Amino acid sequence: MMKFVKEWAGPDLGSHNQEILGARLGLTDKELDDLRFSGVI
Repeated sequence: MMKFVKEWAGPDLGSHNQEILGARLGLTDKELDDLRFSGVI
C-alpha cells in the first residue's frame, strides 16, 4: 500500500500576524507582545 504525505506549500502558521493584527487592525507592538506572552498568538 502506498503512503501519501501531505505537504503544505503555503506560509507558516502565524507568519502574517504582525501584518494583519498590527498594520491592518491597529494593535501596538506592546499588545502583540502581550498576546504572544499569553499564548494567544
